[in-house]
Amino acid sequence: MRDIEKVNAEIEEVKKELENVHGTGTEVYARIVGYYRSVRNWNKGKREEYNHRLMFSSENERIEKTLSGCDCPSISGSLNFSNSEKLSEKKEQIA
Repeated sequence: MRDIEKVNAEIEEVKKELENVHGTGTEVYARIVGYYRSVRNWNKGKREEYNHRLMFSSENERIEKTLSGCDCPSISGSLNFSNSEKLSEKKEQIA
């Protein structure tokens, strides 16, 4: 069984090893307008825009909070508009 001094010594040894870690550069690609392109050649504005992007999720809490405060009609059920209905009936169905 290891005692606390040995564990602390191992931790310090690993910390010293991590100070001298050198990685290699990676090429990052992003799909913007239908094709993938390296982000290395982007100008400053485009890089800043890329950094502000968020992954879209329909279960995103912020989106749900925003929608919950809306007085909009529910879109869960589709409205059935037949050709025989009058425009006023359609408006009432939406409202």
